[in-house]
Amino acid sequence: MRNGIDMEEKKIIYLESLRFAACFFVVVRHVASNDWYGGVGTFAWGVMTAYIGISTFAVPVFFMISGALFLNPNKDFSIKKLFLNNVLKCFLFLIFWGFVYQLYSTYTENGFLTRTDMLVAVRNVMKADTQIHLWFVYAIIGLYLTAPLLRVTVQKLSESDWKYFLLVFFVFSGIACFFSNFDFPFAKNLCRWLDKFSVSSFVGYSGYFLLGYYLSVIEIKKSRRNVLYVLGIFGLCLSVALTFLQSYAKKVPFAGFFENCSFLIVLYSVSVFVFFRYALNRKTCAFVRSGANSSFGIYGIHMLVLFLLWKAGLTTLNHTLAAVPLISALVFMISFASVRAASELDDILCHLNFRFLSRNRMFHPVLCMAFCALITFQFLPSRSQIFLAELPDYPVSRREIPHYIDSFSTDLIRGWAYNNGQPGEIFYVEGDKVYKAMPKSRIDVQESFGLETDAVGFEIIAPNELNGGGIVFC
Repeated sequence: MRNGIDMEEKKIIYLESLRFAACFFVVVRHVASNDWYGGVGTFAWGVMTAYIGISTFAVPVFFMISGALFLNPNKDFSIKKLFLNNVLKCFLFLIFWGFVYQLYSTYTENGFLTRTDMLVAVRNVMKADTQIHLWFVYAIIGLYLTAPLLRVTVQKLSESDWKYFLLVFFVFSGIACFFSNFDFPFAKNLCRWLDKFSVSSFVGYSGYFLLGYYLSVIEIKKSRRNVLYVLGIFGLCLSVALTFLQSYAKKVPFAGFFENCSFLIVLYSVSVFVFFRYALNRKTCAFVRSGANSSFGIYGIHMLVLFLLWKAGLTTLNHTLAAVPLISALVFMISFASVRAASELDDILCHLNFRFLSRNRMFHPVLCMAFCALITFQFLPSRSQIFLAELPDYPVSRREIPHYIDSFSTDLIRGWAYNNGQPGEIFYVEGDKVYKAMPKSRIDVQESFGLETDAVGFEIIAPNELNGGGIVFC
């Protein structure tokens, strides 16, 4: 049943189209998810649920594409190339985008950036505290590290071995993930048994990795392909329907049936992969090829583009049926244009005949980031310089309110104040110096003291020579 792997040209063609589609539908999922958690039962929420369901194949297919390419014995492969061209590239990608998203998060929260914020961003990235969508990069690095062993393994597997592995993947990953969404005793007991064997920790995303290779080298009869398409549609429809039912039952949006390893999503993702291999295995246009080649960069930047568009006022709550695909297309195109512009700049650097740059292109983002960070660091103020000046518009009408100071560090005052649920601003006053506070969520205080609506947390950046001032509320 093996196809002899003499299909390298064909495979490149359909994998290009598949990578482009997966990249676009990752964007669709994130666009549709932004307002999805706001409520249950509206028409807009239902449309967003359908779009999220349709786009669930994207991430599993990315893993399958990687498996189809990396496990192919015809691929020019060595451990040195793997680490330099793939593992290191992904690691630098994580550092770069992790740092960018850390700075963006800090800026949107505080309204400014300081030198300390940059150092904190670096520390957080080193602690693997990055933007949530970058989880995929961590996972793919792990699969790349196991690729040399998997390449040797797959060449020795017989047809029955493959069927056994796929059965294990389907049961211990797909079935276990699916039934974990139910509360009835049978589902809980089944998941408890399957979890005890700890097989899912091995066959998780590596199952998709191996499945991608398997589906790329076997020949599937048309009758069986039709069965797979029916099962894929069944998986998609049932996952959406169960999401509706469970969300209505819990009265909050429930995304458990959209988990990547749920057997419904496995069926759907397999059908999409097979469909592209057989039905869309033809030459693609230059835009699709370029988009496919830029997919990794688009994946990195698209959330930043999306955040900026939300901040500008775009939303999917109005005219949702058209808004989700249109905003997705806009995010995709802006991301694609940004990646292409960066690529052109990269080519210019290489044409300058800098020997290091031309031979080490993977280091360009890190070199660029380091250069920009160094320049920016020189112009950013220290934290204690932010509110040193007196505020000329300090309100005359003010009153002191009960407050508690948690910490009085080098340049940061942190605490909470009892404002009786009234709107207003908090200031720290000592002598003729006035420092405006930044509101901070203090769930710990609100829950501990039962002050869900009566207390407000704050942080005040002030020089360390201050001590003993008062908190006023205006």
